[in-house]
Amino acid sequence: MAFGCTSDAFDETAPTSEDTSETTQTFDVTAGKSGAPVVVAYPAALNAKKSKTFSVKVNGTTVPVEEDRRISFAQFAFAGEVTVEVKLEENVNSFTLSPEAYNIDAKADGKTIKFSLKRPRKLILHEVNGGQSDFVNERRLFLFADPIHQTAGQIAANKRVRASDLKLDTKGEKDETAAIQQAIDDLSASGGGMLVFEAGLYKSQSIFLRDDVTVYLEGGARLQASNTPSPEDGFIKFYRVDNARLMGPGSVDANGIYLRYQQDKSFSIIRADEATNCRIQDVTLLDPAAFAVWVRDSDRWTMYNTKQIDFANKDLEDTGGEDGVDPDASRNFLIENSFIYAGDDAVAIKGITPTWPLIDNITLRNNVVFNSALGAGLGMGSQLENTHFENITFENNDVVRARFPVTLAMREFTSADNDAPLVESVQYRNNRFGTSRGSAIFDIFAARSGVFRDVLFHNMVFEGHQDGSFNNLPTLETAQDGKIKDWTFDRTTLYGRLIVDETSFEVVDPGVSGLKYKNTEPTIVTVRSEQTHVKENGGKAEFVIRRSGDLSEGTVVYFTYHGSAKRGVDFEDRDGFAWMGPGQEEEGIKLVPIADSNKEGVESVVLSLTNRHSSDYMIGADYHAMIAIDDR
Repeated sequence: MAFGCTSDAFDETAPTSEDTSETTQTFDVTAGKSGAPVVVAYPAALNAKKSKTFSVKVNGTTVPVEEDRRISFAQFAFAGEVTVEVKLEENVNSFTLSPEAYNIDAKADGKTIKFSLKRPRKLILHEVNGGQSDFVNERRLFLFADPIHQTAGQIAANKRVRASDLKLDTKGEKDETAAIQQAIDDLSASGGGMLVFEAGLYKSQSIFLRDDVTVYLEGGARLQASNTPSPEDGFIKFYRVDNARLMGPGSVDANGIYLRYQQDKSFSIIRADEATNCRIQDVTLLDPAAFAVWVRDSDRWTMYNTKQIDFANKDLEDTGGEDGVDPDASRNFLIENSFIYAGDDAVAIKGITPTWPLIDNITLRNNVVFNSALGAGLGMGSQLENTHFENITFENNDVVRARFPVTLAMREFTSADNDAPLVESVQYRNNRFGTSRGSAIFDIFAARSGVFRDVLFHNMVFEGHQDGSFNNLPTLETAQDGKIKDWTFDRTTLYGRLIVDETSFEVVDPGVSGLKYKNTEPTIVTVRSEQTHVKENGGKAEFVIRRSGDLSEGTVVYFTYHGSAKRGVDFEDRDGFAWMGPGQEEEGIKLVPIADSNKEGVESVVLSLTNRHSSDYMIGADYHAMIAIDDR
């Protein structure tokens, strides 16, 4: 049974698993027969413009589709196996559903495209009826199929305050900066807690998060920057804060098109400085007027299951400057299972006047990336000042479209002449790159006294340029005293041909040395679930981890759990790893529910594969799987 939830479908009295005294947004996931699929369609934001191009149904439930300029997007949560139907205004003769590595069997029938899902995905429907011929103005649909989210009440908090308690304006007619900031300050002063925004539109200028405070946006809640320009440089500010979080299936809108073009205001969605132990999870981040997420001089950051959309227009073909995520002089930074649609560099790891002597451990894993106009897909080094970076990993990311799929570039104009930045131990592993739109597949450049060394490209596929006649060979360029040293190209394919020696490049400058070429078969690890549901009382289920490729050695495979069900509360806890011996292809991970008397309906368990910088295996396109614990 599938059903949708609208703004009048909130159960404000249902108890939660951790706090029965506080109300929280819940949906009726108790109805229907045990084992039947569940669909949660969150209400549209109050100021959302209904898409004129696409409509979406999931198991017959209408999912709101919002449109801004040429971009449409929709979000829903689900458990079980569901059928997605996307309807357009015209008959569909051709289309692309990306990432193509997911191998989703989507078919068009008249004006409708139909496919099935049983694991969470972030998808792009584009190139409809030859739309790739006008990349800038092409209309696209971003579809975010999430597991059932943790509600505010399922997340531990010392205290909860709701927007309704504060009597905040939910129609976006009043600037609520003072009341929102006071509530956050009071929660932090009292030992921490959670500020929960119910469905509605909340207008504000810049908001400063504080120590030990979580801002949670329920489905249909949107926090939007007001038309009055803020004196700050970002909408949500993580400034010298510890243990601050922004979470929930709602959205944050920086009002960037208006502020940038009408008010000449540069304005990030998220701006962090000297912030530690912070997390952004599940939220949708919209319409920046500068770098969308700019995190500087910060430590222990996680972005998980976030979605970023830059409503870039044709002007950005010439202006740029709206990066997706910029980890700047920051360390221990994880971006995982997220979606980035940026007007300039989707990811730009950089170091501008860093305070750390060493910047290390930055990981981008299992993300979907799309560039609207300019810049790199997965990049680093564009701005480095006397910086030492190491242990940077890009693994199992799908760069669907980009101007330059990969950029490693130390630009001489970005810092002082006497700088000597060092970047080492960089790994690009099992990433997939669609067509590029720029003049190079790799944008590789080292200037000044900078050094790029110990860089690995392993099991990489580059499709080439969108204009097949423009497949220029990449270049490895240096200038002044810049060096490129000890790079390895292992099973890396360019335009369908393996990179085997220096003839695979257009230019290899004298500052390049120690290049190695290999063709090593990798071990690829994926996970699946044989069943979509398990009964809470006495049910049995398992995830199955599978290896392919080189199985000659045994290895430990790591994983984590996500979703609304909690380890040790809703299902038995276990170590987050599995040993797979030499020659072993599969290993089962049992999911054992813990029965209780609470009527919780359906809760999601998502097992996600991870890789702690191991070279023993790589994560594949099926990097997570979902099972629902069902007490209906």
